[in-house]
Amino acid sequence: MLRLIRSFDNPIRLYSSFSNGRFTSLNQAVNYLKNNSDKVDTQWYHKLLTNDELVKSYRIDNETVPDQVYEEVTESSHELLNMIRQNPQLTKDDKSKLLNNLLTNFVHIDYSLTHKVLKELEKLEKTPHVLTVGQIIKHNSGRVKTSFEIYRDFMKIEEFANQLKSCKEDSDFLHSQILEKVVYGDKSEADDGYKLDEERMKRALSLLPLLNEKQIVNEIQKQLLISSIELGTLSDLLEKTVISREILESQLFSTENDEISDENRALLWVQYFQQLSSNNEPVPLENIAKILPVLAKAKGHQSEFDSLVQYIGANNLDSRSTWDGIIIRAKLINSIGIGNKDLVRALEFHTKYQDLQGQSLEFINSAAILVLGYHSVLKENDKLLPLMHALTPPESIPIKVLQCFILTYGGLGRTGDALDLYNRYIGDVSKENNPKSHISQTLLLTESVVMAHLYNHDREFAYLLNDGVITNKVIEGDTSINRLKLLFKKYGQAISDEKDTEASKEQLKVQLLDAVESL
Repeated sequence: MLRLIRSFDNPIRLYSSFSNGRFTSLNQAVNYLKNNSDKVDTQWYHKLLTNDELVKSYRIDNETVPDQVYEEVTESSHELLNMIRQNPQLTKDDKSKLLNNLLTNFVHIDYSLTHKVLKELEKLEKTPHVLTVGQIIKHNSGRVKTSFEIYRDFMKIEEFANQLKSCKEDSDFLHSQILEKVVYGDKSEADDGYKLDEERMKRALSLLPLLNEKQIVNEIQKQLLISSIELGTLSDLLEKTVISREILESQLFSTENDEISDENRALLWVQYFQQLSSNNEPVPLENIAKILPVLAKAKGHQSEFDSLVQYIGANNLDSRSTWDGIIIRAKLINSIGIGNKDLVRALEFHTKYQDLQGQSLEFINSAAILVLGYHSVLKENDKLLPLMHALTPPESIPIKVLQCFILTYGGLGRTGDALDLYNRYIGDVSKENNPKSHISQTLLLTESVVMAHLYNHDREFAYLLNDGVITNKVIEGDTSINRLKLLFKKYGQAISDEKDTEASKEQLKVQLLDAVESL
């Protein structure tokens, strides 16, 4: 057997039961073999190249190979290759196995071995092992050929394709390596700013069915997910693989991913819900509350929304007296009324929840007011205002309800009522900026009344309001001031085309409806 001892002076010392000599390096071991070939049998070669301790000793933790190690391995491996090639006692199968092991063990140090070993295997009419090709791809820099081109070339060889079917572990290693290279590019490509495009994404998708999702590391899954969203191929990706729950949750429910469209979130939700259902796990109520308005708005996903509403009802999630139950009720009313734009159904749910014994009505009434305000603006109809007033508490009116009334008045052309309501309550709400959002309740009311006037093209008065609250320090802080500036910027963009007044009006209406929806 072979035994290795490490030291700082001599990184590798090799002791052999095949001789009484002492080897202080791999190079000396190869020299011994070269000078004493008549004293060792063919198994010596195999034991040398399959010694785990020896192989591990040459593993490099970083990309840069120390010069000493590179020179030693380059010299010894090439000499060993020549000895294998010239040894008449070794059969073709012996040589093939030894050459594969030689390349697999040392390609990460000396990639030039690849060309020489493959050439020798070709002379022997032998196909490289799957593991060998996996190592070639892993350490390919891409300067001559991309890793995918190498993979494609080998896949044309029938014997190699057959090997893939019979060597599951090695096949998984190869496919994981080529997938990583397709996702991130070879080193030379990465240095040039590699990015997944449509063609590369197709390659990645073709590889996914060859791997179990557990064999795909989270970083690669996440990159594929992000790129597929950018390329518009998310549905194709989800058909090919199962994304880890951790990644799905981070993309679905994180506030940092606002750029993901409702439609893409709906696609992610379907797989997330399927994963939980297959494991007989309940969906966390907080996640249901977050996804309800998304599914309600997502085009082409009404069935998913209806299924979730059915799931909520079947499990009595909207009947609970807990805080989660209250939130679910409010979200359902809001999602049906605004996301689905179904006022009648939203009011039916509101009536249903009013009949629940011992339940607080504040949140469901507020949700209903927002829905009524939204439809008042949408249909430019003031007939819903009396019901909005009837649901409003006489005292301690929530800030969102006040905003909704101001915006609704603006949408109905009643800017005087909007201003009266603003003046009545602006002194009662807090001027303190929230430590997280850096905005105050006074800003929220001011934004609403400014929008109400801009919607009615009273820009001059909106500017007076803006200047007044800043001068009198009703609102303070860069965040608040910049938010007000943004309202005027959006207004300017909406009316930029003076010839198309209808389009401008529609843009302003969308802005007003979005403001109500965001409450």
